[in-house]
Amino acid sequence: MLEPTNPQRRALDGWVDRHPVAQYVALIIDCEQARMRESVKPAEILANYQGVPLIQFRLAVCGGVGAPQAASIREANARFLDTLPWEARRALVGSLTEAIDLYKGADLLGQAHEAFPASHWLAIYWARSSQSIAEFEPALAGFDSVLADAPTHRDAMLGRVTSLSYLMRHQEAIATTTRMIELGTWYIGDAYYWRAWNQYNLKALEPAWADVEIAIKMVSTTNVYKLAGLIAYDRKDPPTAILRFDRAFELDVTNCDAVWMAGLVHVDQESWPQASPKFARAMSCFSNAAAQAKSDLAALDAEVKRRGGSLDPPGREARQRTKLTRDMELAAERSAQSAFNAAQGFARMGQKALALAHIEMAIVHPRMNEKAEALKLAIEKMP
Repeated sequence: MLEPTNPQRRALDGWVDRHPVAQYVALIIDCEQARMRESVKPAEILANYQGVPLIQFRLAVCGGVGAPQAASIREANARFLDTLPWEARRALVGSLTEAIDLYKGADLLGQAHEAFPASHWLAIYWARSSQSIAEFEPALAGFDSVLADAPTHRDAMLGRVTSLSYLMRHQEAIATTTRMIELGTWYIGDAYYWRAWNQYNLKALEPAWADVEIAIKMVSTTNVYKLAGLIAYDRKDPPTAILRFDRAFELDVTNCDAVWMAGLVHVDQESWPQASPKFARAMSCFSNAAAQAKSDLAALDAEVKRRGGSLDPPGREARQRTKLTRDMELAAERSAQSAFNAAQGFARMGQKALALAHIEMAIVHPRMNEKAEALKLAIEKMP
């Protein structure tokens, strides 16, 4: 780390007022260290370099009182598109004064990709941001644009696989994962996982099982273990399925499907002491997921209102609203179903108080109301 008295940095002092390159280098050094950043005076520098976008942009990146905003630099200098990735990053990660805005980030990165089509980094950054808002066709286009220039670019290959998978283009995804495995380096565990995921969706259980068991040894994530549980369950191997689902939930307590499926396998085995607590955990997990989807819907409404209409490009708002509404409704229903299953299990175990507490959670859901009311009457008659 350079000190404020560093002679190399101080050597620039005599040039910063006369040469923009010296001022730019000085800003790079000063802005990366807290103690030296405090000495930066944006107003004084701008007075000397008001018409130099590069200095303005460096000040915008540095921040501080009086620093210009990156967007205002681009608006004043239409050719200075270098601000786009920085603006996008601010939108995607947020700051002390700005909330995260995934839609704005994706839009800005799309513009940056158009402005700098030769940049692989920008293309992949844009494609990933498109995936984050479930825009899988544009994401695929972004990854493919890199692969057209660098056919074995691993980040782009993995991005292509995930985009194809979410688009349910299973055979194409399998072909790309197979190519990644053949290449032999980088993201091999991910390639085995996604090949297994696509094979499972095509009901090719044995190849899927072989691949997911390899993936587990290479990338031990919650999604890998959940997929292994699903495949084991369909292969009629309940003990292994339970072990895999339990491990998935241990790794990530927001993986509601994993604990839900573990409960269902226990029900198949009529193991109520094991099933009921898992359904109780699933109930809370899905309830939280429903609340998050509801919050995301409110954020979407706020974004549409802020833009004074609907999101661009056409159809984005409808797709996002449909997805979030579906996620919210499904999570709420799963929460109620979990509560019902937990209540049923506790009742079978003779735990009346726990059964009643959980059935009340199921009753409030319209699709579960009738069944839940009937079960509640039965529970109330218990000694």
